[in-house]
Amino acid sequence: MSTIGVVGLGRMGSRMSEHLLESGFDLLGYDVREEPVERLRAAGGEGATSITAAAEGADIVLTSLPTPEIVEDVFCAEDGLLAADCGDLTVLELSTSTPETTRALADVGAGEGLRVVDAPVSGGTSGARNGTLTLMVGADESALDRLAVDVLNTLGENVFYLGEVGAGNTTKLVNNVLTTGHRVLAMEAMALGTAHGVDPRLLFEVISTSSGSSNQFEKRVPRVLNRNFEPTFTVDLSRKDLRLALTTADEIDYPMSLASLVHAFYTEASAKGYGEEDACAVVKVFEENADVLVEASGVDETFEGY
Repeated sequence: MSTIGVVGLGRMGSRMSEHLLESGFDLLGYDVREEPVERLRAAGGEGATSITAAAEGADIVLTSLPTPEIVEDVFCAEDGLLAADCGDLTVLELSTSTPETTRALADVGAGEGLRVVDAPVSGGTSGARNGTLTLMVGADESALDRLAVDVLNTLGENVFYLGEVGAGNTTKLVNNVLTTGHRVLAMEAMALGTAHGVDPRLLFEVISTSSGSSNQFEKRVPRVLNRNFEPTFTVDLSRKDLRLALTTADEIDYPMSLASLVHAFYTEASAKGYGEEDACAVVKVFEENADVLVEASGVDETFEGY
């Protein structure tokens, strides 16, 4: 069976690795922290001593990293992917990054025998663990080798091939603008209804069956009602994703007034100390403005979808 090198064993990378192991692939993982590497070993994978070692011992590499700056470091560091002696190697870059970052790395990588393909994901930690992600691939399927296609199909049940390097990143940023915008508007609206005396549980039940509902409304509002702010995706990560989208828009002089306003709310939530809480904690900004709590005990948080 082919060996997959994974660089980045955080919330998403670790769960994708576990799913790939269970699907029959051999895993060689690297992370700057030793703890997730040990968890990978306990699950049946192997740990690499460096980024270069992860690439040189693998048939294909996946990177799952928190920021474009860290993506660049993983490629360009002295012991990074570009320094690996591994001949022709495909790197599936699964991080939420910018199209410009991936295009630049793809250009440099081509001269070093690396095929860099952006393939960011949507579906959260549960999708990563269960192989039900949506993947947005900056390549044509026909341009990828069989192993790359097999890995993508193992990770996700919806794999979209978007043609050009960077197209996957752009599509992911569009998705994230919509996700963060839906979420913040849902929280503002729930605070409004609560401030006017509507029972928050009933308000949620009504809107969930009405035209105002959305993925983020149905997924995140129950957590708010239960005051469950344990993070699956944090306020600070939401703020980061919006910043990337705004930066990408600035590169083509495209104004994004609404996205800028949404970004400001997440920035305010982070400044108030909610940055490491779940993204739905942005509701606290609106609760404080309205002097209310959007809460109701024992609400079912089960959500069939992402």
